[in-house]
Amino acid sequence: MRLIDADRFKKQLSAMAIKENLNIDKVSAMIKLIDSQPTAYDADKAIERLEELQQYFIYSNTDLVKLSEVIEIAKGAVKDE
Repeated sequence: MRLIDADRFKKQLSAMAIKENLNIDKVSAMIKLIDSQPTAYDADKAIERLEELQQYFIYSNTDLVKLSEVIEIAKGAVKDE
């Protein structure tokens, strides 16, 4: 499985529909189908949960540093193109 930017994909579909003179009703149905799909991974929720866990890593600075690195990696995985 691979995650995609659904909003970007919908924009591309719309642009293609205009360029290729495609049936707007069919393209709208495809966009509704995309919108109806469940979210496979919500990076913001994952980061929020990791940040909540940070409070439990008070035993060792090393553990806290490692968790901070995990949070930064998770944030970096979110591409804003």
